[in-house]
Amino acid sequence: MEPTENEEQPTPIPEPQVILTSEAQYYLYESGKWARFLGVMGFIGAGFLLLVRFFLGSIMSMIFQYRQPSYMYSPHFNPMMHPHPMIQPYSMMHPYPMMGQHALLGWLIWLIYIGLAIVYFFISLKLYRFGTGIKQAIEFKDTLQVSSAFNELHAFFKLKGIVLICTVAIYTLLIICIIIAFAVVSKNSIY
Repeated sequence: MEPTENEEQPTPIPEPQVILTSEAQYYLYESGKWARFLGVMGFIGAGFLLLVRFFLGSIMSMIFQYRQPSYMYSPHFNPMMHPHPMIQPYSMMHPYPMMGQHALLGWLIWLIYIGLAIVYFFISLKLYRFGTGIKQAIEFKDTLQVSSAFNELHAFFKLKGIVLICTVAIYTLLIICIIIAFAVVSKNSIY
C-alpha cells in the first residue's frame, strides 16, 4: 500500500535542546577560568609531591638516625659490648640491624608519593582540559567543544570519585588494623 495524500506522515518529534542564556554562558566561561587555575595549581602540587619524593630518602635517614643510639652507626660498633633491646640475634652479625626495614619503609613511602603525584596530575589534567575546552566553546560558540569539555568534566568527577572511594576504603582498613593491633597488645600486656 502506498501512502495517499490523505494519510499524514508522522512528524518527527524534535529532540529537547538546552539553550544557554548569556548569563549561563558567562558563568560557564568564569568556571572555565577557575577550572584552568585549579588545574595549574594541581600540576604544581603534583610537582611538589615529586620534589618531596626526591628528598624523602634524606629525610627518612635523618628520622631513623635518631631512633637508635648513635654508637650503633659507628663502624667500630660491637653489639656484644653494647647490648640494646632493639638488637635481634641477626644483628650480632650485622652492624646496622634495622637498615633493611627502614629501606623497605622508605621505598614504600617513595612509591606512595609517586602514585599520589600521578593520580593528582591526571585529576588536574582533566580539570584543566575542561577549563580550556569550555572557554573556547563559549568564545567560538562551538557545540561540539562544549560536549567535549563536559566529557572532560565527567571524567574528572569519575576519577575524583574513584580516588575518594579508595581513600575511604584505605582509611577503613587502617582503622580496623589499628583496632585489632590495640586489642592484641592490650590482651598481651602485663599489668
